[in-house]
Amino acid sequence: EETVTLADGATATLYTSILTVDALPCPTANCPQSSAVLYRRLVLQRGDTAVQIEVTPRILDDGTDSNGFNSRDGIVSLAGALVDVPADIGEP
Repeated sequence: EETVTLADGATATLYTSILTVDALPCPTANCPQSSAVLYRRLVLQRGDTAVQIEVTPRILDDGTDSNGFNSRDGIVSLAGALVDVPADIGEP
């Protein structure tokens, strides 16, 4: 758990799994080994709304994680791209 600062100066709490993909059982005979973390979760406040963003790895055959958001900088950048919408946007 760590506190991070977003682009707008707001703070958020970032949780990073201590487990990696290698900690999971392999359901097939050919799972690529990877040290990618199982997830990252960012919790932030936008006005009166709590927002949680969670990202998971996408492991390629060579064991690399192709999900660019599954990094500290990636998930913080994703949160920085959030925009507020009018409260009545979901109403008919």
